[in-house]
Amino acid sequence: MTVVIDFETGRVVWVGKNRQYETLKEFFSQLPEEIKEGIKAVAMDMWDPYIKAVTEFCPNADIVFDFFHIVARYNKVIDEVRRKEVNKLNNDKEKRAIKGTRWILLKNRENLKEKEQIRLEELLEANENLAKVYILREDLKLVWRNRNREEMSEELDNWCQRAIETDLKPLAKLVETLKRHKEGILNHDNFPIHTSKL
Repeated sequence: MTVVIDFETGRVVWVGKNRQYETLKEFFSQLPEEIKEGIKAVAMDMWDPYIKAVTEFCPNADIVFDFFHIVARYNKVIDEVRRKEVNKLNNDKEKRAIKGTRWILLKNRENLKEKEQIRLEELLEANENLAKVYILREDLKLVWRNRNREEMSEELDNWCQRAIETDLKPLAKLVETLKRHKEGILNHDNFPIHTSKL
């Protein structure tokens, strides 16, 4: 489904079947031109059909890529690295030590129970690649805490450079995505909006 809400009121204004360009085109075709021209910003995930539709039908709107979706995408990187690390091991005991840690790695540190925190520390100490991706995820969140667009841009560039230096393919792919969508990430400085209300 595609769900459109008014960010200011939280009111659902439209729901359409599927997540395609045509879906949002149907929504925008119902709006008068002055409404479409008056839309200043749209928060969304980095989904090409949505980007195409918003760019075409809201010529004055800044696209703001939602922080939550970027972190969710990053969590897929952690999971991919975790699976690769398991597959590299020959020892069943070592494999089991990593295999049962998916949710511990994906949870925010402050939400971990004491036993999970201990297990996380042991895991990060034992596996360098998992430690790298875990730390980089926490650092990626800091990009959105910068005070202005210039600082945000510099922090994102620095983060991308550090991610590339890990030589982990899943991170390199994510860096390409973030660089391609950098403008929409930085637009958060002008419009600190998100899709969490949705």
